[in-house]
Amino acid sequence: KEENASMAGGCLWSLIPLLILLPLYAVIRQPKMNVALGETLGAAETQAARTLEQKQNVALASMERKLGHSIEVGSQFTLLTNAAAVTVPYGELAEIRKMEGVKSAYVMPTFEVPEINAQEVTTLEPNMKYVAPGMGATSAWDYGFDGAGMSVAIIDSGLYYSNPVFDINPTDESAVAFTKADIQEILANHELHAETLAEGVTADNTYYSSKIPFGFGYGDATADFGSDNAGVAHGTHVAGIVAGNMPEEAKKTFKMDTMGLAPEAQLLVMNVSDRQGGIYFDAILAAMEDCIILGVDCANLSLGSPCGPAYVEGCMIQTPIQTGVFR
Repeated sequence: KEENASMAGGCLWSLIPLLILLPLYAVIRQPKMNVALGETLGAAETQAARTLEQKQNVALASMERKLGHSIEVGSQFTLLTNAAAVTVPYGELAEIRKMEGVKSAYVMPTFEVPEINAQEVTTLEPNMKYVAPGMGATSAWDYGFDGAGMSVAIIDSGLYYSNPVFDINPTDESAVAFTKADIQEILANHELHAETLAEGVTADNTYYSSKIPFGFGYGDATADFGSDNAGVAHGTHVAGIVAGNMPEEAKKTFKMDTMGLAPEAQLLVMNVSDRQGGIYFDAILAAMEDCIILGVDCANLSLGSPCGPAYVEGCMIQTPIQTGVFR
């Protein structure tokens, strides 16, 4: 019994990541606020986010006083949900849930990329030949819609940058959604979650090419989207479907001229998995809010569970889904 009690005590004081939801409305739910993909975040929305973060800081400081010690605060979310990621001993979770000013608190939802026999997708294989025709993309191409001037964020497991389908830049680089100067200006005038997760985030270490104007590893908190960290090539596969390009020398080999649905679109690579294949929900939220701040046109989240949809306690991103910000 003494041994079991000692083990239980050790578990209670083990540090765990929590997501704490606070009662005030996120910016997206506040009156007259415009929070949407493809829109520039205005001064009113930026100020509302700062005000909400200040109130979060007050609530977190009060929490520290009640607990009697400092707590490690990670990302703070204001645009899509009013929440903060913190690390505390597991035994304090019940106490935190009862505190005034806390809507709810729970252990950070965590997902794992399944272990499969995957290889690095650094070379071309004819797996995509019928994807675009099967999805009706050829009809869009006939009308001239090829993704030119558009940007798509891939919130996934990263991307093998060495794969040749990402070597080809948009044809009209004067019409792209993001130049390196654009990324530099956004970093100077706004604070991305990427900037709070890692020091020294600049356009020099996040801008890769005109095809991939932004990349960041949210799972590892580093200005490097990795090389499809989990080793399953899922992020690379998704990015290829969205906006991959067929190299000229491979067109004859594979008997196809175009690969991705929107081959002229830019890709923003947001790697939410760590190098062990783990995905924490705060990394996903950080990437989602950065999509809003950056002003990307579309965001793809091909994330789920093997037996259907996963329910996250509190339905904290229900509002952005209902309003069509993310689908």
